Amino acid sequence: MDQANTHATARLQFALTSKGSVQRLRTRRLFFKHFNYALFIPEENRGVLAVLAGQGLSGMISELERLSALGSAWASSTLGYLSLLPSSRGERNPKRAIELCANAAADGYPYALFVIGWAQYLLTRDRVKAAKPMLLSCRKQFVPAALAMAFFVWPADTEMAVRFIDTAARHGHKAAWAFRCGFFKTGRLGTVRQIVGYLLTPLARLRYAIGIWTSPFSESVLFLSLTDQRPAYRSR
Repeated sequence: MDQANTHATARLQFALTSKGSVQRLRTRRLFFKHFNYALFIPEENRGVLAVLAGQGLSGMISELERLSALGSAWASSTLGYLSLLPSSRGERNPKRAIELCANAAADGYPYALFVIGWAQYLLTRDRVKAAKPMLLSCRKQFVPAALAMAFFVWPADTEMAVRFIDTAARHGHKAAWAFRCGFFKTGRLGTVRQIVGYLLTPLARLRYAIGIWTSPFSESVLFLSLTDQRPAYRSR
């Protein structure tokens, strides 16, 4: 009887593992079909990916807009973040991002605070102003905000920037080492770190690429690129 139970348990575990693997594969396919940048969708809200699979990008965006109108903080934040990414014409829309996220940010929702921080920076290029909501997001342990704070305080306070990167790395952000290497390569933190930065950059970039491959909708791979001008969507 014990042996039979063991075999039954093993079969169940294998079935669950296989199902999980298939689901992850489908999620990756959706991401690489539709998006050029990592996009955070909270795990408990990833049912919206079923809409993406069935109705495409336009269907998912419509669903996010419907949920946002009903007061969903995560949907508003997701739409706000997408507004920060380049459109097909290469334009970003930080004003819309602020409009979408203002209420959620006022309620202290960390994803919304993160979006507001970047939107304010894009509008004003004022790092001090942008850092206020971003720091609140960071204190609420929204990991991408720690990397953003590193950007905002660099190069005025190089050691604080490294500490923010340490925080992001400690909480599992896959781009933390790529950021660290980028800062090291400037030479502002010494020659030894500069050499280390150049040596480790390929591995750091590979680590981030693997992170996107395995969990493209995770908080641990989200960060806003200001230099990449590819449109947010591969297709729409």
